[in-house]
Amino acid sequence: MSGIIPSLQASGIFQPIIFKIFMESTHDRVRLFLSKVGHREVAEATGIKEERCKTIRYDKRANLRTSELDLMADRYPEYSLWLRTGRINPAQGEISPDYDEANRNLANPNAG
Repeated sequence: MSGIIPSLQASGIFQPIIFKIFMESTHDRVRLFLSKVGHREVAEATGIKEERCKTIRYDKRANLRTSELDLMADRYPEYSLWLRTGRINPAQGEISPDYDEANRNLANPNAG
């Protein structure tokens, strides 16, 4: 369900290339983020209760609070752009968990 394509919204000859990661919603991205980073680590880093992180991750009916998104984006600035918009800009250090994982695997081709 995710793919990477250059964003058509970046205009001008000197604009950096910005990529769009296809995800249905901000909540989908936060659920992926919690599954990749871990609800316990996110809870410890943000102060959001671990049970709440589990609820956000596993219950699709749960409403994501703006304050929770802000805490995650502030504590994990490398994922901030992606969490909020679904876009990444690797040249500026703005990536997604999947991009980060793929980059680590390229650096260590025997990683499994």
